[in-house]
Amino acid sequence: MAAFILARLLQHPLPGVEMAPTFWITLGPVGVGTTGLMGLAETSRALGLVPEMGTLNLLAMLLWGFGFWALGVALAVSFHHLLHGGIPFSLSFWAFTFPMAAYTLSTLRVAALLQAPGLAGYAFVLTLLLTGLWLAAARGTLAGLVRGGLFAAPAGRSPWGPSGARAAS
Repeated sequence: MAAFILARLLQHPLPGVEMAPTFWITLGPVGVGTTGLMGLAETSRALGLVPEMGTLNLLAMLLWGFGFWALGVALAVSFHHLLHGGIPFSLSFWAFTFPMAAYTLSTLRVAALLQAPGLAGYAFVLTLLLTGLWLAAARGTLAGLVRGGLFAAPAGRSPWGPSGARAAS
């Protein structure tokens, strides 16, 4: 998946502003995969299936380290759009939060495993970022519910034709 994203970024212009939140989705598999591998290592060790957890934890940390790149790309795309007119709210804002939560939790686990104060500080910064993203998504969702436009298609982007029939694809 990362190869496709990198090739797309190198060969084409950035996707439209409405696609900015989707760049954060890459953090989900990184966070869940890291947490899963670390849990597998702990359980395998507890069951006596492996004498040590080093290899599985190393794989988990390699996957987690890929999250630096994924977060960097997500931040770069988001900041680009923020500096060039902003990112209008839509329900896709929740794509900022759930993957970021998975990556943040995996960072907390890696920091605990390595007992590294620097990683604990990084996890704290990620937690603050996650909190801000979650509050922005929740605020936008509640505002959309109150105003009644939450489920409206963005202007000019409706898949439905002017007659009410589904547009041909």
